[in-house]
Amino acid sequence: MQHCGTLTIETPRLLLRKFAPEDASDMLQNWAADPQVQHEYGEPVYQTPEAVQGLLQSYIAGYAQPDFYRWAIILRETNQNIGQIAFCKVW
Repeated sequence: MQHCGTLTIETPRLLLRKFAPEDASDMLQNWAADPQVQHEYGEPVYQTPEAVQGLLQSYIAGYAQPDFYRWAIILRETNQNIGQIAFCKVW
C-alpha cells in the first residue's frame, strides 16, 4: 500500500483537513472535554486549554509520517471544528 497521509477532503457541508493550532478552542468547547465523546474515541477527557494544546501538538507531529491519518472535521456553515476522524492499524 502506498500511503499518502492526511489529505484535505471537501464536501458541500464539511471540510476534512489536518489539525492546526487554532483548532484548540473549538476542540475544548465541542468535543475534547465531553466524557461521552471521548469514551467513544477511546481517549481521555481534556479539560484545560493546555491539555488540548498538548494533544494538538501530538496530532500535528504525526503528520510527518505518511501513514498517519487524522482529520479535523470542520462544519463549513460555522467554520467550527466539530470532531475528528482517525485511521489506525488493527491487527
